[in-house]
Amino acid sequence: MYSLRPLDGKLAVITGSSRGIGGAIAELLASRGCNVAIHYNSTTSEKDARNLGDDLAQRFGVRCEIFQADLSTDEGPESLIQKVRGKVSNPTSDGNF
Repeated sequence: MYSLRPLDGKLAVITGSSRGIGGAIAELLASRGCNVAIHYNSTTSEKDARNLGDDLAQRFGVRCEIFQADLSTDEGPESLIQKVRGKVSNPTSDGNF
């Protein structure tokens, strides 16, 4: 049997997802039931990231959180992963983000 939400309960961390291609990927995954960690680089993108997260959560009933990290620095990628881990329990078993 085919599921319309094959990614229910999964989590995707999408870099650069506050708009453009990253935003479109976030929307596609959310439409398939995937919870989404929306990354944005600078404070100028925070509003776009927040709006996208709110929109996806409302339309698709998934969990969306936003995370800021400057991925152009040596510390940026690790910082992003640590921030996401700080919010994530185990989305596939207990439903927490």
